[in-house]
Amino acid sequence: MNLMRFYFNLFLTEPVQFPLVRNQNENLTLQESITNYDWPIVQNLACLDLHLLAQWSNLRRQVFFTLSNPGGHPHNWNSLVENTLRLIKEYTDLLNKTIDVPEKKINTPIVQAPLIQSPDRFRNLRNMALYDQDYNFIEVSKPPLAKFSFSATVITKISEKFTNILEFVKLILGIKFLFGELPQANVRKCLANGHLIIWASQGIADIVSASLTEDKFGVVQKDLPAIITSLVSLKQSLEKLNKVPALTRKMVGYDDFNYQMKGAVTAAVKRSLFNICRTFEAYMQDIPLSKDIAQYLQVHIICKA
Repeated sequence: MNLMRFYFNLFLTEPVQFPLVRNQNENLTLQESITNYDWPIVQNLACLDLHLLAQWSNLRRQVFFTLSNPGGHPHNWNSLVENTLRLIKEYTDLLNKTIDVPEKKINTPIVQAPLIQSPDRFRNLRNMALYDQDYNFIEVSKPPLAKFSFSATVITKISEKFTNILEFVKLILGIKFLFGELPQANVRKCLANGHLIIWASQGIADIVSASLTEDKFGVVQKDLPAIITSLVSLKQSLEKLNKVPALTRKMVGYDDFNYQMKGAVTAAVKRSLFNICRTFEAYMQDIPLSKDIAQYLQVHIICKA
């Protein structure tokens, strides 16, 4: 496996310029290749191409700032930001899924309010003083039917005990170790694809920063809140990795690949946010961000710059 990866890195990672606009002879564009999970090598090359063109190719950047004719719609930019944010969101969701521990739902008993009987039931009692005749009132009531049912709390406790017994049996017999996923395996799987996030986050941030002077139609500014929010959510998810014991420096040291990749991805996302905040520093108050996102940027990005 390591030898195969070496040959891939040696022969198949030469930078490739993907077409930005679909033509009759072109089947795959840069925007579509960013989320092409069927061909990982194509996805890696597309993210690398995005990172390179965002930094060095002014002519190719202009393609994203143009409008369609006829119609006047930024189809190229819409496709790019949609696929890039999709990649970042899926990576963020995968991190949250592997790090967060699902909370147990506590079924609180429902306290029923006392039954208030309607005053119409005693209407005849109030009207007895108006008549001299004697009336014999017979109240007929049915005894309540006996119901036999398990409460939700009992069912939940039985289910939890059964699950605990099943996990214990798996642990004793070695089934979980042989066929289940090892601890922190999903986190390391996420970090193995960290280069995609490094190139994609820095690429989209560089294009956004360049749009302040190159985007004549303002097609990028409308997506600034979504881009910043996605990067902040990813940054917050990456910060949770500091609580994973298998990724701490004391456990693995500086030379561990997962530890280095965690630092590289975190630094890339932070650098992307800083680049956007520095470029739009005079307009940050005008960007419609939520209160939590704006406060996070003020504390963790702007103040630490």
